[in-house]
Amino acid sequence: ARDGRAGRCTAAGQFRRASWEEALDLVVGQATDGQQSYKSDIEPWFGGQIGASAGPLPSTADPAAARAVVLLSVEDAAKATAWADGLASKSGGATTTETYDGVTITIVEPAAGSDAKGMSAAYAVVGPVLAIGDPTSVKAVIDTDGKTGLNTNAQFQEAEASVTGDRLGFAYADLATLAKSATDLAGTLT
Repeated sequence: ARDGRAGRCTAAGQFRRASWEEALDLVVGQATDGQQSYKSDIEPWFGGQIGASAGPLPSTADPAAARAVVLLSVEDAAKATAWADGLASKSGGATTTETYDGVTITIVEPAAGSDAKGMSAAYAVVGPVLAIGDPTSVKAVIDTDGKTGLNTNAQFQEAEASVTGDRLGFAYADLATLAKSATDLAGTLT
């Protein structure tokens, strides 16, 4: 028998796909150099859904102007916050908290000497999700109150409706807006 990353060969030579949890343990373990495990660190609070959003491309070449947020569904807000607090602590960066529209946001400044100078990160549990991104994007998540965003975009609704059956993931990009933003940014660099 041989253990492998994608599955296991049994003594009888039958191949069994790794379970979802085993696969996530491998991904999380490798991404964190063995510091985290899906099963013990994430699964206890994670609701099973992940979303991501990238805001408009910045109008300058300043990476701190980039906007992006990852949304993770949450089953236990206290455990999700504790997990994020632990990651922030391990980063070595300074953390502060602020209240925005009734929600506590933790701001993480990069550690001294970091390549991420000037690029703050933030996180907050907003209703049923943990939002992790730049402070402006996390505040935008709070501002939507779950009532606006991608699910209210007609182009997205049309694209999503065109896909049938089960799916592991779904991605949507507004290519016209991305192309215009890239062209605008390129013009500022010349």
